Amino acid sequence: MKQLRLAYVTLTRFGTNNNLISDWTIIPTSEILLCRLRERCIKDEEYIFQSDYTAELDREMAGFYLSRYNVTNETTGEVITHNIGTTHMQVKNQGKSVEKFYQ
Repeated sequence: MKQLRLAYVTLTRFGTNNNLISDWTIIPTSEILLCRLRERCIKDEEYIFQSDYTAELDREMAGFYLSRYNVTNETTGEVITHNIGTTHMQVKNQGKSVEKFYQ
């Protein structure tokens, strides 16, 4: 991601507060975040992944869609362009964006 800045990333087992991520890095040429874990994840347990990041919005970002629409001001006749940025993750594509943990 262009200009991606991560403030933090955490991975906790559901019901606990212990962050399992000991170190992380971003591969600058891709949209991949690599995380080193303090311990292996336990099969069939639920985990919560959280991150706080900022990034420059870009039409080339995977999963980001930018669209525009025009509205005409009825009083002045001026055409005003509005921009909409959105992301959408369908259930079938979730595994592509967040890796699953298997033993």
